[in-house]
Amino acid sequence: MRIDPRTVLALVGGLGLLCTGLATILWWTRRTYPGFGSWATAGVLAVLSLFLLFLGPNTPDLIRRLGANATLVAATVLYIGGARLFRGRPAGGGLVYGGAVLTVGVYTFFLYIVPSTNARAVAMSTFIGVVLLAAARTLLDRRPNGHSFGLWLTAGLFALCGATHLVRAVYSWVGPAFSALFLSGVQGALDYGTAVPMSLFPIGFLVLADEVVLSDLFVAKEQSLRVDAEAARYREAEAALRESERLFRHVANAAPVMIWKAGADKLCTYVNQGWLDFTGRSLKQELGNGWAEGIHADDIEQCLSTYTNAFDRRESFQTEYRLRRHDGEYRWVLDQGVPSLDRDGAFVGYLGSATDVTEHRLAEEALSTISRRLIAAQEEERARIARELHDDIGQQVMLLGLEIEEVRQRGERQGGNADSLVDSAADRLQYLARSLHELTHRLHPATLEIIGLVPALTGLARELSRPDLTIGFEYNDVPAVLPKELTIGLFRIVQEALQNAIKHSGADHVSVKLMAEPDGLVATIADEGVGFDADLAHCTNGLGLVSMVERAALIGGSLKITSRPNGGTHIEIRAPLPASTSSSSAPPAAVR
Repeated sequence: MRIDPRTVLALVGGLGLLCTGLATILWWTRRTYPGFGSWATAGVLAVLSLFLLFLGPNTPDLIRRLGANATLVAATVLYIGGARLFRGRPAGGGLVYGGAVLTVGVYTFFLYIVPSTNARAVAMSTFIGVVLLAAARTLLDRRPNGHSFGLWLTAGLFALCGATHLVRAVYSWVGPAFSALFLSGVQGALDYGTAVPMSLFPIGFLVLADEVVLSDLFVAKEQSLRVDAEAARYREAEAALRESERLFRHVANAAPVMIWKAGADKLCTYVNQGWLDFTGRSLKQELGNGWAEGIHADDIEQCLSTYTNAFDRRESFQTEYRLRRHDGEYRWVLDQGVPSLDRDGAFVGYLGSATDVTEHRLAEEALSTISRRLIAAQEEERARIARELHDDIGQQVMLLGLEIEEVRQRGERQGGNADSLVDSAADRLQYLARSLHELTHRLHPATLEIIGLVPALTGLARELSRPDLTIGFEYNDVPAVLPKELTIGLFRIVQEALQNAIKHSGADHVSVKLMAEPDGLVATIADEGVGFDADLAHCTNGLGLVSMVERAALIGGSLKITSRPNGGTHIEIRAPLPASTSSSSAPPAAVR
C-alpha cells in the first residue's frame, strides 16, 4: 500500500493543530507561567507554516515557500525564547535574532537569485536544528526540582527535532538534488522525522504545565502549613501573653503597694486596684496623664521632670512626692520605675510601684528632731561644764597657785630655800591649770561663737599639732557669718575626725580643707596613714563615726568616708548654705 505524502502532511498538521489548540487553551488559563505564551504562539505559527506549504502550486512562491519558511523560523525563535523565559532568563539575544534574519535572507537568495532546493533545505534545517538543540540544553541546564518528566519530555522533543534537522541539513548538502516536498527514501524519512516531533511539542508543554501546577500546589501547601504553624505559634504566644497579663493583674491587685504601667509614649496604661483604692478615682480617670492630677502643686514640676528625664534616657528612677488620698489628705509616696522590654529587647514603656512613706518620713523627722535636741542639749551641757570648770574650779586652781607662790616667797624672805615639795606642787598645779584650760576649750571653744568657724578650726589645727604629727588647714571663700547649727556641726565633725586620725592613723601629716562651692560648703580631712575597712567600720557602729554621720544629716548635708587598709583615709563633708548666708567671706589662707 502506497502512502500519499499529502495525506501524511494533513494528518501531521491536524495533530499539530489539535495539540496547538490545547496548548493555547492552557496558556490562556495559565498566563502567569513564564514561557508558555511564547510556546503557544510558536505552535500557532508552526501550524500556519504547514498550512502555507499545503497551498496549491498556483500560489506564489512568496507566500507558499518564503512565507511558510519565514513563519517556521519565527516559531523556532519563539521556542527558544519560551525555554529561556521558563528558566527565568531573558527571552533571547542578538545572536538568535541575527541568525533568524540571516537564514531568511539565505533562503530568499537560493529561492530567487540562485534557485536551489538543497541549499534552501541546508539553511533552514541548520538554523532550526541548532536553535532547538540550544532550547533543549536551556531546559535541562541545572534542572530544578519538581519538573522531572515534563521537562525531560519537552527537552527530548526539542533535541530529537533539532538533531533530525541537522541530519537533514547534512544529507541535503551531500545527497542528491530534489525538488518535491515529500520524497520517498531517506529524504522523505527525514521530512517526517522533523514534522512529527514538532507537532508533538504541545504534548510536552501540557505535561510541563501540569508539573508546574502540581509544584505550585505543593509550594502553596507548604506555605499554608508554615502559615498555619506560625498562626498556631502566634495564638499560643497570644494566649500565654493574655494569661501572663491576667496573672500580673491578679498579683498586682493583691499586692500591698500601688503598681502602675506606662507605654512608650509616656502615658499611663494601667494602675492596680491598690492605686485606685488610695486615690478613690476610677481607672479611666487615672490613665493617660490623669494620674498626675493628684500630685501636690509644689511637687508636680520635680516629679514630672524626674519621670520625663529618666524616660528619655531609659533609666530606672526613684522620686518622692505628695499624692492626694481619697479623703483629700496629701500623703508622701516613694515612686520607683524601671524600663520594660519585650521578648525581643525592644523598649515598650515603664513598670513601677508607689508606696505610702508618710509614716516613715514622720518618724524620720521625729528622730531628726530628737537628735537635734540631743545634740543641742549636749552642746549646752558642754558649755555649762566648760563654764563651771572655768569659773569655779579654774578660779580655785588659780587661787591655790597664788597661795603656793606666796608660801614659797615667804620662805625665801625668811632666809631659807624653797622646799622642793613646794616647787613640785607648783609645777603640778601649773600642769593641772593647762590641762583644765585645754579641756574647757575642747568642751566649748570660746572662739567658735565669738569669731566663727574658720578661726576655730585654725586654732584646733594648731592645738592638736604635735612634733610627730602636723595638721594643715586650708580654706577659701568661706562666708564670715554662718548659722550657729552649721558652725557647730562642721566643727564637731572635723574635731572628731582629727582626734581619730591622731589616735589611729599613724600618719605624720593630716590635711584639712574647707571650701565654698555653688551648692554649699565642702570640708575634707585626709591622711596617708594605715587606713581601715570603711564598710566594716559602718557595721561596727562606733560612736564617733555615728556621731559624725548624725551631725552631717542634722545640718542637711552628707558625709562620705573613703579608706582601705594601708591606703590612707579621706573624709568629705558636704553641707548646704542657707540662702540668707552672708556673701562676705574670709580671705584665702593656709595654716599649718
